[in-house]
Formats: sequence, C-alpha cells, structure tokens
Amino acid sequence: LFDNIISSGATISEEELKRAGTLDVRANLGEPEISNSELDISRVSYRLSHEFSDTWQIKNEFLASFQNTYEDNSVVGVGFAQIDGQPNLNLLDRVYLENPNFRKVYTLNTNVIGNFPIAGIPQTLLAGVEWFVETEEDQITQRLFLPFLSPDSDPFNIFIQNYDPSRFFPGNNDNVRPGTDSFRRTSNVGFYGQTQLELTEQILVTLGGRLDFADQFFEDKANRADTSPINTNDTAFSPRVGLVFKPTSNISIYANYTTSFNPVIGRSEEGELFTPETGTQWEGGIKGRFFDERITATLAAFRLRRNNVLTQDPTNPGFQVQVGEQGSDGIEFDIAGELIPGLNLIASYAYIDARILEDNEFPPGRGLLNVPKNAASFWSTYEIQGGSLEGLGFGFGLLFVGDRNGDLRTPFVIPGYTRADAALYYRRGDFRAQLNIQNLFNARYFEGARDQFRVNPGAPFTIFGTLAVELN
Repeated sequence: LFDNIISSGATISEEELKRAGTLDVRANLGEPEISNSELDISRVSYRLSHEFSDTWQIKNEFLASFQNTYEDNSVVGVGFAQIDGQPNLNLLDRVYLENPNFRKVYTLNTNVIGNFPIAGIPQTLLAGVEWFVETEEDQITQRLFLPFLSPDSDPFNIFIQNYDPSRFFPGNNDNVRPGTDSFRRTSNVGFYGQTQLELTEQILVTLGGRLDFADQFFEDKANRADTSPINTNDTAFSPRVGLVFKPTSNISIYANYTTSFNPVIGRSEEGELFTPETGTQWEGGIKGRFFDERITATLAAFRLRRNNVLTQDPTNPGFQVQVGEQGSDGIEFDIAGELIPGLNLIASYAYIDARILEDNEFPPGRGLLNVPKNAASFWSTYEIQGGSLEGLGFGFGLLFVGDRNGDLRTPFVIPGYTRADAALYYRRGDFRAQLNIQNLFNARYFEGARDQFRVNPGAPFTIFGTLAVELN
C-alpha cells in the first residue's frame, strides 16, 4: 500500500511509517450504532419417488425458497481521506450503504431411472427435466460523509475510532447517491440424460449431457451508464464423459470430463454487459478400499477452467466485475475409516494452484481471492460401544488453511492458520444430542478477501449444539 502511495507522488511521514501495522485487528471501522440487518428466510419442499417395476422408477422434487432482507445497513471504507492533496493514513473515507433485498427461487425436477441391458450390456439410464425460476429485487443506496454538510463532525480516525452516525444524516438528503435499483428474473429449462454402461466387470463408461435454455431479464433504474432493460436468451449443451477401470475388486481408476454453463446477467458500473459463465473440468484419480474395507482412500488430480466469473468490484462497493479466464490445477488426497470399533478417522489434503489466466485488467498468474495453495484437515471421533455409556462420543480435529491472496488489483497475503475443533455427542435409538466447540485454543485467523475479513480474536472458543429426535 505504501509503495503505491509513494509511486503516485505522495509522501509518507516517519510517524505514519512507525504507526503502520499497529491497528488493533479487533478495531471496528464501521459505525456500530447504525450497522444492522434483518431478514427472513423460508423454504418449503417435497420429494416423491415411485417404482413401477424392478426396471423403472420415477423421482420428482420441488423446492421453493424465499429470502426477504428488510434491512442490511453497513458502513464501509472506500479509501484514505485526502488532505491538501495528500492521503492521510489516519483518516478513512467511508460510505453508509442501505441494501434491502428480496429473492424468490422455485425449482422443479423430475427424472426417470431405468436398469436394462442394451445389446447385452448392463446399463443404467437416467433422463430428466429441471425447471428453475429466480427473481430478485435489489436496492443499494449510498450516504456519503460530506464535511460541508456536517461541519460539527470530524473525519473518521481509524486509530481513535471517533464514531458519529450523524456524519451520514446531516438533516437532508443532499449526501444520498443511488447505487443500484435492480430487478432480475432468470428462468431456465434443462433437459439432461446419462447412461452408465458396464462393458465388463472391470470397465464402466458414463456418457451424458445437459441442454439448457436460459431466459433472463435485468433492469437497473439507478445505473449511471445505462438504465435500459436487458433481455437475453442463451442455449448451451454441456457434455459429460467418464471412465472407470477396476483392476481388482477394491481398486478403481477413474477419469472424467465435464463442462458447465451458468447464465449471469447485469452490468458493471461502466455499463458493460455480463456474459454467461462457462467452465470445463478434467479429473482423474484412484480410489481404494483396504483392510476388509474398513479404510477408504482417494487420490485425485484435476484441471479446471472457468470463463467470465463474477467477482466483487474492489473499488466500487455494490458492483461486480467479470474476470476473463480462471484456472485451478491441483491434487486432493482423502482417507477415512474405522481403525477399531468406535474409532473413526478422516484426513484430507489439497494443493490448488488457482490463478488468473487471461483478463483485460488483471495480469495472468495473479492468485484468485481467498484460495490457499495448501489446505489440510484431520478429524477423529470415538464412540463408546457398550455399557451404561454406550452412545457417548468424543471428537477432535485440526484444520489448516495456507496463505491466500486478498485482492486482485493490489494483492496482499492473508496469513494461514491452524484451528483446533472438538465435539461431544450422545446418541441412543432415535435420540441424538451434540455440542461442537470451534477454535478450541483461540487461534487468531482471518476469513474472507479484500479488506473485509472475519477474525476470531475474542472468546477462547465458540460452542454450538444440535438436538434431534426421530418420531416414528
């Protein structure tokens, strides 16, 4: 950050250099009194299935989701204040955002499954249709701090944190700026099919695909560049091919190729239309079951390419930008099993090289936001198998997340961390109760990207629980 400021021709005092990096990570740079949110989320769904015979069955499911965010108010920083043409690294320019949002989603999915041979080759056929409709109303209103409208309020000091909500409410609306006032509707009908052929006892082949018809409507009455509505129609076919070879009964070697299509709609702040996101994935690996199938392990390598991915605009809160082409290459290893009765272990490791491959703004090779190159986890549980304490269990695990990139325009490192978690549970028959303890040893760590993180420097640990009873 200092290098960028100096290269722009500004100067930094010795006092500011000494102060760099001393801000308490727990400092709230918003306005606690006026930062709040209120929302309701409702979901309703059903699943039906029917077997016509040993060969054919049909499945149908429906899901409706309603999210009403009546209030979502926050104060965010947009840059250091300029004093006499110089950035003042003590004073932060901020904006107050009001962001009510209303969203409805309906999904209806029906498919049939048939198990019958073709030319003497055993196969499983899947064919179906999915209908999806989503509507969203989104508003963002900005309130700026304009000193001439609030002469009795001082600029916000990040080290002193002189909170004052009246900065954003000077008694009139002269500081109000519209951000977005948009309506979006996406409807999609997808026809999909797949066949799994058992060529021999050792070779399985999967062939499939999906044909999507997407219709989208978008209107943003507050867009400064163009308020005219957008209506798009896209059609895409996404194939899928897979191969499994089983040299022995407990070893499987596999490879697959898939493509994806995700319709997106809208405009950037500059008025540029968004285009649908597409992707391709190659994956191959080996799976095995060992020690009388008590241990399972998987080693996989993958290559993923995504185009036109939407991400938050770092310099324009409330707006998005599209990144041309992203790439993720890596390997994953998982192992799980029951070593002795009641003792279960799960461990995993992933190496991911996630980066920008091609873009008009960001240089190739720049790391993607919040994606660690190295990540690993370990979790173990032990459940007492008999006696009066049968069903009582304990769990302990470790989560490691490596260094990540925090910004696309001005990269910086989000430091890695190791977190310890634990659990205590009891289950007997249809009854189950569980307590989870997260961050057992109070590790300080960051989640997120850019300058918006979640940090856990406070309580020694967080406890949350679940209680479930199955009624027959």
